[in-house]
Amino acid sequence: MLGMLEDVLSYSRVGGAVQPTSVSLRQVTEEVVRDLGIENHRIVEVEDLALHADRGQLRTLLQNLLSNAMNYRSPDRDLRVRISGVSNYQGATIFVADNGKGIKPEDRAKALEPLVRLRREGDGPGSGLGLATCSSIAKAHGGDLTLTETPGGGTTVAISFPSGL
Repeated sequence: MLGMLEDVLSYSRVGGAVQPTSVSLRQVTEEVVRDLGIENHRIVEVEDLALHADRGQLRTLLQNLLSNAMNYRSPDRDLRVRISGVSNYQGATIFVADNGKGIKPEDRAKALEPLVRLRREGDGPGSGLGLATCSSIAKAHGGDLTLTETPGGGTTVAISFPSGL
């Protein structure tokens, strides 16, 4: 119950005063990896990218996505998450690709709604607010979040952070 309450509070805070600064994707990811206790460094591979984003909200976004990757891992293979990005004059897009169970195309829009869980066999506990929070963070930055399939299985989340915020 406490976890659900924390998720609701986190979701409600998103979209407030966004205070973008130049942040290092690698540095924020490494902090989140430590916070989550992911000690096997082969699990998360991250490229560095400088982007203009609210550091606290980027941290929340990465924490939710890495938690989801751990929670919805495939029973058939070791968990791997690749975090990368691209930037240009329009801004930056980061990609968080895991090799987990994936999300069917027909369930992707529903998975972004608050308090919606897909309820698949073997799924771990959750509040149904993780992806909704991530989507709200992207929108608060003037960007967007999309879900696609990772080649070979899993989910790739793309989050855009337009420049000029």
